[in-house]
Amino acid sequence: MKLYVLMALLVICAVTMACADSAAQESQPEKISVAETESTIRQNDLGALSPEEAFDYMKKTPKLLIVDAAATRWYQTKTFEGAVNVPVEELSDSELTEAVKKLPTGQPILVHCRRGMVAPRVYRRIKEVRPDVPEISWLNGTPLFDEYNAWVKSEHKK
Repeated sequence: MKLYVLMALLVICAVTMACADSAAQESQPEKISVAETESTIRQNDLGALSPEEAFDYMKKTPKLLIVDAAATRWYQTKTFEGAVNVPVEELSDSELTEAVKKLPTGQPILVHCRRGMVAPRVYRRIKEVRPDVPEISWLNGTPLFDEYNAWVKSEHKK
């Protein structure tokens, strides 16, 4: 009887160790290529900015490309002066990738929508497809359209 109990314990230990080893292998971090690491290092990812932080960033960042991720009808209603529309909800994944590839090179990018709900999708796609973008962020919240557009107009009068 003791022999059966001992054998049962050995089987339980072996199964437990096999499961633990399998789980450890699954939790290993994903391998990242040298090219991916270099592109991540080159790209300054500012992440989510509040509307106020974004407004300050927009004023102090020369050659900033503002990408409006909202639907075309919202873009046509109101947007930041000079913004480019990439209407994420109207595009398939492949169309979104193509639109992102067509964005100008070598400029910092700020992505926004109307509430911060769809902008993250465009932001992530730009990060995936365009490692050449030197700096990237997205506006998390309601954009300060009027304040920024008034600032742009005042700057052009100088």
